[in-house]
Amino acid sequence: MNIIVCIKQVLDTGAAIEILDEKISSPGSAFIMNPYDEFAVEEAIRIKAALPGSYITVFSLGPESVKEILKRALAMGADHAVHLSDPLFDGLDNFNIAKILGTAIQKIPYDLVLCGRQGVDYDMAQVGPALAVFLQIPFLTIVTKIKFSDNFQNADITRQVEGGNELRKNVALPFLVSCQKGLNEPRLPSLKGIMAAKK
Repeated sequence: MNIIVCIKQVLDTGAAIEILDEKISSPGSAFIMNPYDEFAVEEAIRIKAALPGSYITVFSLGPESVKEILKRALAMGADHAVHLSDPLFDGLDNFNIAKILGTAIQKIPYDLVLCGRQGVDYDMAQVGPALAVFLQIPFLTIVTKIKFSDNFQNADITRQVEGGNELRKNVALPFLVSCQKGLNEPRLPSLKGIMAAKK
């Protein structure tokens, strides 16, 4: 199975911020992988463990500093990382971010696309669904469980809804899901993984 994971760089959730010229400013603060995206990376790694031979490609769009979160994803267990970078990407809205990601993803084979539920910076939750529309594949949001069939051709997917859960049965690949807290517990990168990611 070819698995795509889209991740985003965000300010550390503990960073002190201020608003300057209608933009968030936090000089000197660290950037981290969006916490919801960590659930997506972890789920991809677990699927790969259950289905040997699977291949995980991580995509992220942004400035040079994005390479650090891509290295973290590789250290966790992803196989390949793609950094989409151009000065023209600065300040793009969610529609165009999804369009650029979709254009890049369509160049390689894929069976499953995983995203975080939303970015913890703007809380818009739009890129995942918009990406699925560009890729012309079904999508489910706020997913808390993915149970694949024995042949990994379809899955029963549990998603969080107001007041409870909703189960969608026999969803056929390819599809996109946005991952919610509770789907799994993301691992810390191993020392071996960190050293490999540096290469």
